[in-house]
Amino acid sequence: MNRPKTFLFWLVPALVLLAALPTLAPMFPPAVRDVIMQMFSPVCHQLPDRSPHTAGIQWAICHRDAGLYWGLPLGALLYGAFRSVPGWLGRRMPLVFAAALLPMGLDWGMDAVGWVTNSPFTRILTGAIFGVTAGYLLAFAIGDETLSSKKPTNSRHA
Repeated sequence: MNRPKTFLFWLVPALVLLAALPTLAPMFPPAVRDVIMQMFSPVCHQLPDRSPHTAGIQWAICHRDAGLYWGLPLGALLYGAFRSVPGWLGRRMPLVFAAALLPMGLDWGMDAVGWVTNSPFTRILTGAIFGVTAGYLLAFAIGDETLSSKKPTNSRHA
């Protein structure tokens, strides 16, 4: 198996596991659920009214994080399907990454100032936009053959 396919073979399942664990918390007994909630509490506010629920039991992450976490493996899969399309991407990664943050910032900011009221849908959607982009860029950074095959040169011997 060549390098790009090998890394996708482990990256996508790892990202699916990362997304599934907090969303499956309601399926576990309370003691396990509490551990999962504690694991994700440093990275998510876990406010009950801003978090998805299954059968009345809160997930370990909020709506926006759910979109982000489920977007990560989707973005990595998109990279696997379309890795040769954007040759310009490597030079513009910081700009693309920042642009993917914009919808989340607008959704949060316009709600914070009272211009609009965001909803679970807008929070999941804007999180997913960032998650797909981040997953794609992560897969690109790990698997791009031009990045991974470059050997450092020693300028004294060049």
